[in-house]
Amino acid sequence: MKISKLVVSPEALLYPLTEEISKNLPFTVGDETLIRSLLREGKFKPEEILHLNVSKAPFLKACPCTPGHVSCHYHNLNIASGCTLGCRYCILQEYLQTPWLTLSVNWEGIDKELKEGSARVPFLRVGTGELTDSFIWEPLFPLASKLIEKAKVARGAFLLELKTKTADFSTLPKAASNPWTVVAVSLNPSRVKEEEPGSATPKAKIAALKVAIAKGYTVAVHLDPLLLIPSWEEDYARLIETLFLEVPASAISWISLGSLRFPPALRPLIRQRHRDSKLLEAELIQGRDNKYRYPFRERVRLYKTIREKVLSLLKDPPLLYLCMESEEVWQEVFQEAPEKEELNERLFRSASDSLERLHPL
Repeated sequence: MKISKLVVSPEALLYPLTEEISKNLPFTVGDETLIRSLLREGKFKPEEILHLNVSKAPFLKACPCTPGHVSCHYHNLNIASGCTLGCRYCILQEYLQTPWLTLSVNWEGIDKELKEGSARVPFLRVGTGELTDSFIWEPLFPLASKLIEKAKVARGAFLLELKTKTADFSTLPKAASNPWTVVAVSLNPSRVKEEEPGSATPKAKIAALKVAIAKGYTVAVHLDPLLLIPSWEEDYARLIETLFLEVPASAISWISLGSLRFPPALRPLIRQRHRDSKLLEAELIQGRDNKYRYPFRERVRLYKTIREKVLSLLKDPPLLYLCMESEEVWQEVFQEAPEKEELNERLFRSASDSLERLHPL
């Protein structure tokens, strides 16, 4: 992350995080009006601007899983938004009305939100990946380290997942005791690198997983979004083979499978901004959630092929699950669909069992 312009809202000036971040970075006091003016003048790109603000909304929110689809009951801690990786399929291009980077500095109530959330939600799993990448902030601000400390202190009241498309875990603190944290990467074959230009290579991400394991964390893998490129069967087979050659399956808490999906408003943006993208070449239909997706049978074949490849390599594979898919797809792929909140508990227990093996009492 390279920040060329730091803008601090007046109400954010006196917060300790503002002081920490602005220590070595000159700033201008202003608001969104100032930032939009800077963008109109063409002085900066959106990804070069960081806005420190005070959020008036709660940070902890339930993941907005598509109605009618199997939910994993994930929760997001939305303390930051924006990303510098430039993935062409990313819905933030359409979803965020503020295309620059934003970090809310009023963290004083986070512990209370997490405590109340864990009392309200059994097996609470929390991540920061809905509106940003969990590790892009590290060169500027140790966001991951600060959240890991909160999870560690909570001692299992909630499980933290830090998800990334990057591969630098040099700032990841060594876990001397149970960190109650899962470090996860999103993996795709190198052939689709042009669709996620800022993402690290699969080789680098797999190497990073080994670093996280060596530092005392359990890890996870998100094969999401799976892309129907012409050679997808061979490419994903090689990717999965490489993953399990390098990373012990026992250290992986789960592998999620999800296919390309996006709201209608993103389609013209992909055409306009990424003219050489191959994302729209495959057949896409609008599902019951109105999002564009691959047709039902294509998605089922995609997931089944990946699952069968994993099962062919491992007698005791990590927990596999589908992200934002219908019960019908689950039944086709797994011959079952989890009951309400069952998937969340499975995921929590898979990670906590792994962490407790790494850090026995």
